[in-house]
Formats: sequence, C-alpha cells, structure tokens
Amino acid sequence: MKYKTHNDRKINISGSCLQGYIKCDYNKLVSLFGEPCEGDAYKIDAEWIIKFDDGSIATIYNWKNGKNYCGDEGEDVQNITDWHVGGFSKQSVWTLMELLEENPDEVIKTRLQNEIEALRKQKQCIMHSINGERDRVILELQSAIKIIKELC
Repeated sequence: MKYKTHNDRKINISGSCLQGYIKCDYNKLVSLFGEPCEGDAYKIDAEWIIKFDDGSIATIYNWKNGKNYCGDEGEDVQNITDWHVGGFSKQSVWTLMELLEENPDEVIKTRLQNEIEALRKQKQCIMHSINGERDRVILELQSAIKIIKELC
C-alpha cells in the first residue's frame, strides 16, 4: 500500500472530520509516516496527514490528552497510544487499520465496534426526530380539540 504524508507534500484536509480511532505506538507511527506535524498547539500535540494511492486521506492525531491541552498533567506524546483518525469517510480508518494491524481479527472487531457506535448515534438522531414530531402532532391535536370544544 503506497501513500504520501505531510512530510512529502501539502495535503488538503479542509472539511475532514473524526472517522474513528486506532491504538498504535507513537514510535510505530513515526517509523511509518515520519515525524508528525505539531498539531494546533492547543488540543493536538502530534498529527500525521496521509494520502493513500486510492485517494483516501487520513489524519492521525491525539485529542485533548497531551501537554498542550492538559499542561503538566498531560501525556508525553511519545507515550500516547490511543489516536483519533480523521478523514472524509470511514475508508480512512479501514485503510490505516489494514496498514497498522498485524491481526486481521482485531481489524474486523474494531470495524464492527465503530459501525455499532455509528448506528447508535443514528438511532439517537432518529429517536430525537421522532420525539420532536410526536410533540408537534400532540400540540396540533390539542389545538384541534380546543377549537372543536369552542365550536360545540
């Protein structure tokens, strides 16, 4: 699997967002992708930007757990193993996992966990929408009942 990183050329990540998570040793990320960008110097201490040959783009970054955000209480970036993965689709997570994981069962397990979480979020949105619609219908019925009572 071939790829270019922020160390090779500028890669546009404007509009990308969180797609999932990976667990990986900092040194393994450095050996694969080179030195990280410095991040935003606030919530992110280290970030890698990768563009794969299939066109998918992934960002790997820590979020609010390093020295930038937490001060002395934050983790040293070299000790971080839980990373956020950004991109434009879930494909960025899958491609990274295939590159990083030596255990295909772990890739499948993590994929399923991510899909279950996405379905839970979808369900919450749907339930919120249904509850809002139900409340709207109840208000309309109450108004209609009030009008009918006034007419009688």
